Amino acid sequence: MGTRDDRPFDLILYGATSFVGRILARRLVERQGTTGPLRWAIAGRDAAKLERIAVEVGADVERIIADAADPDALADLAGSTRVVVSTVGPYALYGSDLVAAVAAAGTDYCDLTGEPQWMRKMIDQHQATADYYRAWHLGTAKSVVHFARIIKAKSPDKLVGAFYGSYGCTNLIDGGTAGGVLHILDSGVVDFLAAPGVYENRQPGGFTGQREMNDSFRLRNTMFIVEEDTRTHFENRHYQNLIEMFDMTDTYGIMKRDFGRNICEDLQAWWFDQHVGGGRYKHPDIYALIARQQEIARFAYSLDRRKGSEIAFIYDEESIHVTAQWASLDSIEMTRNYEIAHIGAPVDQYYHNDTANPAMPAYKLYVFFNVYSLTDQERRDILAKVKRDHAVALWLYAPGVINPDREQQFSHEYLSDLTGMRSAMLLENWSSKFKINGDAHPAFAELDKGQIFGALDRRMPNNVRPGVRSRETSSYPVFYMDDPSALTAARFLGNRLPALSVKAMDGWTSVYCGAKYVRAELYRAVARYAGCHIYSDDGDCLYASRNFVTVHAATSGEKCLRLPVVCSPYELYERQTYGEDTREIRFSMLRGETKMFSLVGKD
Repeated sequence: MGTRDDRPFDLILYGATSFVGRILARRLVERQGTTGPLRWAIAGRDAAKLERIAVEVGADVERIIADAADPDALADLAGSTRVVVSTVGPYALYGSDLVAAVAAAGTDYCDLTGEPQWMRKMIDQHQATADYYRAWHLGTAKSVVHFARIIKAKSPDKLVGAFYGSYGCTNLIDGGTAGGVLHILDSGVVDFLAAPGVYENRQPGGFTGQREMNDSFRLRNTMFIVEEDTRTHFENRHYQNLIEMFDMTDTYGIMKRDFGRNICEDLQAWWFDQHVGGGRYKHPDIYALIARQQEIARFAYSLDRRKGSEIAFIYDEESIHVTAQWASLDSIEMTRNYEIAHIGAPVDQYYHNDTANPAMPAYKLYVFFNVYSLTDQERRDILAKVKRDHAVALWLYAPGVINPDREQQFSHEYLSDLTGMRSAMLLENWSSKFKINGDAHPAFAELDKGQIFGALDRRMPNNVRPGVRSRETSSYPVFYMDDPSALTAARFLGNRLPALSVKAMDGWTSVYCGAKYVRAELYRAVARYAGCHIYSDDGDCLYASRNFVTVHAATSGEKCLRLPVVCSPYELYERQTYGEDTREIRFSMLRGETKMFSLVGKD
C-alpha cells in the first residue's frame, strides 16, 4: 500500500452496477471524462456486469473486481485509492468490511446510507479513524504514559511529567494536548503536567487563565505546574506595549498577582526567564521580590493546604470532540480567561468524572459548562453529587444533549435528565443576549436589570500579537426550558424565549441558562444565593483559600474585603496588619496593584 499521494487512483466507485452507481458513473464521465486529471475507476463483484455498465455510460476506465464478502480484495481496493464512494447496500449487510478496509488504509469514504444504527456501530468500531482529533489527543496521552512508565521502571524515585494541556486555550485544542488528561492522571506513572498560562488578558488589571482543571490533579495526588513566563517591564518595546507594563510598579503588581494565585489555588510553579543570559527578572529588586515570595511559600506550605472553596466549575474532556471549536471557546475559554477571577469568591475546577469520586469535596454551587456528551452513568453520578450536597446546580447551554448510550444520541429531551425541567429546542441561529426580568427570582435580585448578559463586553487583548479581538456569541440550536413549573428569570432579547430558568427540586435547586457565556456578576449572584461566602463585589481579580486572600485591582478606588472568619489580616509584602479581630476591611488600591493577606497571622 502506497502513501495517499502515490496511489494509482483518486477515486473508486464501488457498486457501479447498481441503479445509483450507474447514475454516478455517467456523471463522472460527463464531468471528469476518462482521461482528465481525476484518476478514477469502477468496482464491483461481477466482471461481466462491470463491463456492460462501462460500455453503457462510456466509462473507459479500469474495472476492479472486489466482493463485499472478501476482506482481502476490499483491502487491496481501499489501498489503491484516495477516496472510495460506495453504493453497495443495505450497508448493515454489505458495508462493514469495506468501512474496516478504508479505516485501516486511511482512505476517505462516502456512501448514501440511511441506516443510523449501522452508522453508530461503524463509528464505535472505528472511532479513532472516525474522529481524527480524538485519536490524536489519546495517542499523545498514551505516548506520555508509555515513556513515563519506562522512566519509572528505571528510576522509580524520580518525578516524571510532561508539558501537556491546552484546555483554556481553545485554538490549541487541535494540537492534541487537551483530550487525554484523565488518561494520564489515572495512569499512576505521571507525577505532574505543566503548561504556561494563556497569552491574553495578562496586563495589569487582568489575570492569566490556566490550561488545566487543577483540582482534578489534587484528587489524584498529582501536580499541575504553571510555567510562569510572566512578562516584566524589562521586555522589549513590542512586548512592553502588548502586556502594558512599563515600570517596576507594573512588574510588582503582576508578579505578586500570579504568585498569589498559585498559593491560594495550591498550584506549583516556576518563574521562566526566556531571555538568553537572563533579562526578564535580572534585577536586584525582582530578586528581592522573589526571595520574599519564597519565604511566603515556605510559610504557606507549613499550613493546612485544603482550600475551602464553595464553588466548583465542572467541564468535560469528551465534549471537545463533539462540538465546534467556537462552542468550546464560548463555553470554556472566555469564562476561564475573562470572568472566573472577577467573581469575588474562589472557584475549584474539575472534570465531571470526578463527581463519582468520594474524595471530591462538597460544594454549595456547581456550574456545569461544556458537559454536552454524557452517558447514563455519568448523569447519575452528577445528580447524585449535587443532591448529596444539597447544592445549587447552574447548567449552561446544552448539558447532556448527547447520550452515547441511547439509540438516538442527540436530543434536547436529554437536558431534562439533568435540569429536572421540560426542555425545548429551536433549530435557528440567535444571539445569546438576555436581560434579567424586573421581577426575577431572588437569586438574581441584585443584578442590574439593564445589563446585557450572554455576550462578552470585556477587552480581549492578546499579549503576544498586536490586536484586541472581540467575540459575538450566538446559539444554534437554541435550547430553553418550556416548563410551567419553573420560574423564568430572563428572556433572550431576540426571540423572547426563556434564557434563565429556576426550579426548586427535592433538596437542591436547578438553574438553567441557555447561553454558553455569562459575566462574573451572574455567577456571583447565584453563588450568594447558594450560600457561598462572597469576599468582594468590586469586580477585582481575587484568589482565596482558608489561609490567604490575594486581591489584584482591576480598577482604582476603595475596596471592601469581607473575610470568612474573624481574624487580623496581615499584608505579607507590606508586613502590616489591616485591622484586629475583624470580618471586613477597607483600603484603597490603584489599578494593577496587588495585595496578599494572611488570615492566620504573620509568617
